[in-house]
Amino acid sequence: MTSFGLDNQDWTTGVDMPRMREQRKERARKLMKQHGFDALLLYDAANILETGAQGIMIPLVDSAETAARAVAAAKYPPNGSRGVCRSTRAAEFGLAIPNFAEFAQSANDEMLVIALIEEKNGVDNIHEIVKTGIDGVLLGPADLAASLGVMGQVRHPMVREATEHVTKAVLDSGNVWMGNLVFSQDDIAEWLPKGHRFFSYGIDTQILALAYKSIVEASRKTMETPVQAPKRVLSKV
Repeated sequence: MTSFGLDNQDWTTGVDMPRMREQRKERARKLMKQHGFDALLLYDAANILETGAQGIMIPLVDSAETAARAVAAAKYPPNGSRGVCRSTRAAEFGLAIPNFAEFAQSANDEMLVIALIEEKNGVDNIHEIVKTGIDGVLLGPADLAASLGVMGQVRHPMVREATEHVTKAVLDSGNVWMGNLVFSQDDIAEWLPKGHRFFSYGIDTQILALAYKSIVEASRKTMETPVQAPKRVLSKV
């Protein structure tokens, strides 16, 4: 995935490791979204973070235990259990070795751990989840709607009620940011005054598909406009 190098974009989420390496110079904060959260968490998190990512976004967080494991995997000791490999890309291929303690502390301070709340259990356990040291919560309304039995109805009253419940718990914690995956500018306008401070909006493939569709539709409309054929002029010889 790419953020197209936009200076006014704060962050981007990616899942393509080779492209992640190519995008290191982008100004946008790089967050790698892990596929799943199982016993291989520590190994997976290490692979992601050692590419230079400044945070991890953990999907389907449904308990405080899951959230706590994510935080531990992302932080160097004594704040966590991240492996101390001093020759990775994240550590500037070994250039950080002389001052690695300072580097590790800085990495811990700057690291972001975002918990995606995407199902009912996560909503029910949100008060415990926000106490684990995570930096932010991002709501996933599509999966949440499915979990609540209203598949595809991201604006259903049950989804809204769950969103408000999560929002209150996050804001009451005092030290965790609340975010939302939105589908329109109206969504941003609604939730920003209610305390949501970051938004995930759009998917690169969808954006390209919509742009392509717009071009095709505009081209067809133009081609349907009657055009008078030019008169053929025969020159005299």
